[in-house]
Formats: sequence, C-alpha cells, structure tokens
Amino acid sequence: MVMLSGDAGVTPKTLFSRATSDRLDRVRRYLGEPGGAPKPRIRGRASTKAALAELGLVDRTAWPRNRPAYEVIARSFPGFDWRRGGQGDRVWVTFTEYPTVEGETPSLADLSVESLRTTVAPEAPSHIQVDLFAPNIQQRLRPLLDMRRADDARQRDPRGATLVRALVDLGIAYPPLQVVDAVRAWWERVLAGEPATVVVAVCPDYSTRETGDPERPVAYTFDGLNGGIGHVARRALGALPKLWECFRANGAGHVQFVVAMADCEADVAENCRRVGVRREEFLQRLRESQQAFAAACPPGMPVATPLLTELDRAAWDDLLAQARAAVAVRKYGPLGLTEDDLGIIARARRSLYERWYGGTVDARAVLDGQVPEYLAAGDLLRQCFPNALMLGTDAVPMAPFAQGLGTTIQPVLYLRGVEY
Repeated sequence: MVMLSGDAGVTPKTLFSRATSDRLDRVRRYLGEPGGAPKPRIRGRASTKAALAELGLVDRTAWPRNRPAYEVIARSFPGFDWRRGGQGDRVWVTFTEYPTVEGETPSLADLSVESLRTTVAPEAPSHIQVDLFAPNIQQRLRPLLDMRRADDARQRDPRGATLVRALVDLGIAYPPLQVVDAVRAWWERVLAGEPATVVVAVCPDYSTRETGDPERPVAYTFDGLNGGIGHVARRALGALPKLWECFRANGAGHVQFVVAMADCEADVAENCRRVGVRREEFLQRLRESQQAFAAACPPGMPVATPLLTELDRAAWDDLLAQARAAVAVRKYGPLGLTEDDLGIIARARRSLYERWYGGTVDARAVLDGQVPEYLAAGDLLRQCFPNALMLGTDAVPMAPFAQGLGTTIQPVLYLRGVEY
C-alpha cells in the first residue's frame, strides 16, 4: 500500500484510492525488484488474460471489460484509441503508429505492463522494447533509438526516442548512420550535463518571390537585400523553439542556441553588386536581421545571433584559406565525397545558380567556390562552440560540407523540404 506519512497519533491516509494502491502494489510485485531480469513477453490469449487479471486491469462490469488496460495504455502510447466495431461487443483498437517489438505485434498485456512500468515503477527493468516508429525511421535513426541508459546499459534510454520524435516532427533529412551516431553521442553528452550549443548558419535576407508551386513556394530573386528574417532564417526560427521545448522536457534546458548570420557573403564584391548595395550597407542589413531574429524568438530562449566572421575574424580567414586549398585538391571533409557526388550536388544547385549568374553558369565552378565557405563555417562554429550540434536550414545537398575539414564525423542535421 502506498502511504502518506502523518502526524503522531493520526492514522496515515492513502495517496491513492485503495483500488489504485492495490493495483500499484500488484504491478510492483509483478515486475520484480529493480536490477532484476526483465519479465518475458506475454504471448497468447490465455497468458494475456491471466496477466491482465493479475494486474487488476479487468473490469467485468464495464465495456469493454479490458477498459482499465486500455486506459493505462492510452496514457503512455500517443494515438491509442478503441471503439465498438461491428456487431456485439467486439472492440476495434487503433494506433496512430502501431507499436512493434522487433517487428512483432505486442499483446495487450505486453503494452499494459510496459505502460505501468514507465508510469509507476520506472526503476524496474523494461518489460519489452517497444518500437513506435515506422520501419524506415527505425532503420535510418537506429543509433538514437538504441541509445542506452548511463546507469544500466541493458536498458534503452527513452530520451533517445524522445529526440527522434522531435527530429521527425521537425522534418529532418535522414543523414548517414555514422552522422546519426555522432548525434547520439552529442545527445548523451547533453543529458550528462555537459555545456552544449545548437548552431545554425543562415543566409542574408535576400529578396524572394512566391511561385505558386507547392514544391517550391518561395524562390530567391536576388533583386535586393532586406533587413528582416530571411527565408532560410525563418526555417530556423520555426525549428529551434521546438528543439528548446524538447531539451527542457528532458532536463537539458542548459543547451544554448547560436544563429550566425553569413556576413562572409558581404566580402564578395559580386554579391554586393547583385543586390545593389555597398559592403557597409550589406553589413547594416545583416545587423538589422540579427535584431529581428532575436526579437522573434520566444521569451527566455537562450539564443545569440552573431555575424559569422565576427566570432573570430582571424580564425575565419585562416580556416577559409585552408578550405580553399583542400577543395583545390578535391578534399571535402570526413564523409569522403567523390567527384560523382560533387556533380550530383552541382546539378541540384543549378536552378539557384542560374537565377544568380544567368543560364550559362558553370554550376560546378560556382559550387567549388561556395564549398570552402561551408567547410570553414562548420569548422569555425565548432571551434567557437566545442560541443555543438549543427542544424542546417538551407539546401540539404550542402549538408556534407557542414562537417568541416576534420577527420571526425560531426553531428550535423538538415531540415528537408526546401527548394529556393
């Protein structure tokens, strides 16, 4: 029985009703002592009925008679519901995403026991490892879903799946598994309390137009430069508060956010000429964008909006020179990109380059000019913020270059679904 301590001479009162307290006691007895072996799965109709009865999850006076079990499951598994189906008392159970256990369908008792464990006895060993994600997500984000608890490597850490849910909801492009593993390692460091930063490098607020095309609703025209929240920066503004909410819900509210404005683009005379401003005015518009982005963030969100090269101008110049030298000899960072890969990326960027330079542009030459800036930006941000997760909100094909020039795979994620 779960009891509340009371004053001397006063009979202690139960925190829950007697029926609820009895159920909790049954659950704890059923699950066993913390540190013990997990219960085996409950298979078959007879075993399921017996387990539900033992746990007090059957009410023969209600419809359906397993209603207590359904209510317990609904509290732990989003999207779970039930209704009367067909004739008689048949029950139809629905899930937004039906959970599986290593590809198999869990029994009602399996789900009930796991739900009770996570809510009333989280210290007990996990009964089953439930997969709540579609097979492609399980495959592409497996390192995060398989993340283990620091205090018990036998158990999955559910906070890995929590981050996966947040990332799926944001609409990330699924990176190579070695990058996902780097994200997992970063998340583990965050949960251990290490200082950490999410960094984003965003383009200036170049002029755009609405296209009417649902696949590319907004396109850059490059007819001018504004001082507001640009197209790429607006995607960051939509994503970062959601990540902040996820972090705080998992005891990681110490994570900082940095949105760096790409002022390096003001260093290129052709860029200034194209948008019709001098370098000084270009930088002034970027400072206005800094203020606009910071003002649009939720109150209390720990975000800084520096100009990229002002983080460390000398380091930027040095890193950019190194990156240009590396690209000249066809070195593109730790993912080992080939010339074929670069050709594919150049073709993906051609539409953008044509709007900037005209229809006869050499897309590969322009890409080779841009890549060093991406490589240097990734290295500079990690140099200034050592435990950083980099989030890209521009074009996904450029994601490999955010890795920088090192030999270690870095945690880099990109939002998908942007064509401009």
